[in-house]
Amino acid sequence: MVNIIWILYIGTYFQTQVKPEIVCNIRFEDYFRQDTVSVLINNVKIIEDVILTSNRSTGLTGLSMDLQFDSIFLHVLVFDHEDLQNTVSIDILEKIDLLVICNGIESKYSIELNNGKYIGLFKNNFDIILRQSRSKFVYD
Repeated sequence: MVNIIWILYIGTYFQTQVKPEIVCNIRFEDYFRQDTVSVLINNVKIIEDVILTSNRSTGLTGLSMDLQFDSIFLHVLVFDHEDLQNTVSIDILEKIDLLVICNGIESKYSIELNNGKYIGLFKNNFDIILRQSRSKFVYD
């Protein structure tokens, strides 16, 4: 009887735990063609030397990151075509600094979550362009 009560208590405990909210979603979009990409957030390496190529019909590379806050850390979940590849936890700071290195060229951004939680990164010649929105991007 005690075991059953203990199991019910544990099940209830885990169901009531607050799951971290996704505060930002970053996707790598158009015009990547066999480009070597690394990403740092707040000076912590998240992705290193990944080769990206955008799908010509969808405009997506398949690489994305979800950022979640809990009371202690910013958690960065890295996905490749919806499969979780890696999770990195970073101390929470006042801001989110994003550094994208594409073929050795650095692009720096300071992300203001008030401007929206959806971020798309696309390549324009040698530059990486960031667009940010409060609503999800629509991909054809």
